[in-house]
Amino acid sequence: MPLPVNHEACMRPLLELVADGAVHRLADVREELADRLRVSADERDMRTASSGKPIYRDRMDWARTDLVQAGLLEAVRRGHIVITPRGREALESGPAELDRSYLRRYAEFEAFLSRRTRSEGPLASGDWAVEADDVLAAASEFRERCLLAGRGLLLPSREIWKIETIESVFHNLIETPNLGPGTFAEKLQGQLADLPDEAYALTADALAVYLLYPADFLAPTKRYQVRQPLEWRGLAPEDPGIVDRAFDSPIGGAGMFYVQRRDLQLGFILAFARAARTMGGDLHDPTELARLADDVAIPHLIASATESVSARTVSGARNIVLSLLAPDYYEAIASTNHKSKVAARWADLAGPSTDLDRRLYEIRRSLTERYGEGFNYYTPELRVEWDIARPVRPRGRPPRAVSQANAVGIAEQAIEEAVSLEDLANRVHMTVDELERLEALLHSKKQVIIEGPPGSGKTFLAENFADYFSAAAGQVALVQFHQSYGYEDFIQGIRPRTDSGSISYALVDGIFKRFCDAARHADKNQRFVFIIDEINRGNVARIFGELMYCLEYRGRSVPLAGADAGAPPFSIPPNVYVIGTMNNTDRSLAQLDYALRRRFYFYRLTPVEAGRAPVLERWLAKQPLSNGARAAVRDLFVALNQRVTEILGPDFQVGHSYFMQAEVDSDGWSEALWSSAITPLLEEYLYNRHNREQLLQELRPEHLVESTVAADDVEERT
Repeated sequence: MPLPVNHEACMRPLLELVADGAVHRLADVREELADRLRVSADERDMRTASSGKPIYRDRMDWARTDLVQAGLLEAVRRGHIVITPRGREALESGPAELDRSYLRRYAEFEAFLSRRTRSEGPLASGDWAVEADDVLAAASEFRERCLLAGRGLLLPSREIWKIETIESVFHNLIETPNLGPGTFAEKLQGQLADLPDEAYALTADALAVYLLYPADFLAPTKRYQVRQPLEWRGLAPEDPGIVDRAFDSPIGGAGMFYVQRRDLQLGFILAFARAARTMGGDLHDPTELARLADDVAIPHLIASATESVSARTVSGARNIVLSLLAPDYYEAIASTNHKSKVAARWADLAGPSTDLDRRLYEIRRSLTERYGEGFNYYTPELRVEWDIARPVRPRGRPPRAVSQANAVGIAEQAIEEAVSLEDLANRVHMTVDELERLEALLHSKKQVIIEGPPGSGKTFLAENFADYFSAAAGQVALVQFHQSYGYEDFIQGIRPRTDSGSISYALVDGIFKRFCDAARHADKNQRFVFIIDEINRGNVARIFGELMYCLEYRGRSVPLAGADAGAPPFSIPPNVYVIGTMNNTDRSLAQLDYALRRRFYFYRLTPVEAGRAPVLERWLAKQPLSNGARAAVRDLFVALNQRVTEILGPDFQVGHSYFMQAEVDSDGWSEALWSSAITPLLEEYLYNRHNREQLLQELRPEHLVESTVAADDVEERT
């Protein structure tokens, strides 16, 4: 038979498959059900054009989710299900075709539907393990094949994970690193150059483990990166399916540092494997896994690295590896900061242990009855509980107050007023929910950096949001950082002055210090917003100086360098807020990542996500265009960015502002856009690619349109 028409068509066959009362592994059930329904291999791999997700798997997993929520199945542990007495009753007396209307007779299912989020996928229920089953299966194979047996993950017939091979790759990657220019792949190829085939296969395995968890890379990108080390030596994976299936269902975001410094994260994976292979122990025991990570692997990595490395540097890799190998104990949370927030929110449920992971384990046990088996802390209903408390504030604009910024010569941003979040959302083509999130971030930390690729509207959003947030013209100042900008311009410095032909020197306040002085003398309820455009273009450490301390510790004062004796110390008033903008494609900020991230929240703008271009779509809806013209512009923009993401990653997408042109429906607009803007940008992105010309051709409008049509044909057939 063809693909099930919807997830309800899978319900009764799924129940019948597990009617024997045994505990079944979800991954096995998924394949057995496909065989029973006679879903061909090609049909199992059919994907939606929008999200690229396998259609059969999505429908089967939704059927499983509904049956669990209705109490017909029980998730006895992550990735394993068993039929319940209620499920047997449904098979015996229920209709020939089960559907949601039948399940609504159960109060638990009605409650589930009422609390569901708007997201379309099994994670809407909060049970991340449904989609993570293939990821956990791959992680289990890594433990059994690599850590215990020493064989390869991708080449299981060969002895790959020998201690001497682990140490040789670790030495070349961590102890003698290449910190010069070049892409990660180019440097990695050079670092492996003098090593045998086994080292290349081991590196491919380690990359596969590194890429199992994060949603920061697309599945095709993951597959390409894992196969690269094998291809360098003419090797082919014997069992690619184990990781290929896992790459279709990532668990969540791993954080910018995890993505940017993959060499150090791989270093942790290698150090952990070395500890497991040399010290043995029960690799199924959560306590033993933590001991190998915290007491052996991380100290070895810190002692071996030639650059400064701390436990915090590889905390993401540590948290991810432990959650993959012991998912019933360790939370699927990459960020230690997020773990701490969750533990703080439910401290009364955490028990007496001082170990953070143990506290989270006890919290989950207590909350399971309330939120269900396998609940996800990142669903909106739960995240709002522990992450950022949204400010209680009316949607309308607060009363206008008189600004004193003009008294000290602060440049004003003359922006048309946005009197409410609805007005602001309409102006910047975003939703009120998105802007409330940005507002919550700024309220909570008082410093936010809006990051995104070129043309994604970072500065436009920052200026308009600052005007709304400050509630009065004259309370917003903007400065753009550049290589020549310094502490003297920003805080204070010695400046020459002429008087009657003679030159003298005086200590002059910079723009930010003057801005803070104005805020300090204004009403404490009056908000002052300072925008730093292109914050990563300047030498942030030199420009900020003592400000780095003041940003983190609001209310504390520090003496300024070069200040006159007896001059009052400097502090940032509580009514001053800072918004920065940052171009994701500029990596000059990497060495300051920790210093900035401790002091700022980051708010990302991504032009295309999950096959949608929400900002451009909202703009197009307001233009006097035909539906066909709107669809053509949108589809071209989405296809371009999906292909760019596959080649370079999401940080290199082309921003929607490039496409927001009045003549988008005119003949030849796309050719003019490509020749004057898109191609020069892509040439810069791809300047070091040996196949640059081929990639540029693939990114031409005519090729992208052909690809879009082909994808639409597949979607229509399914």
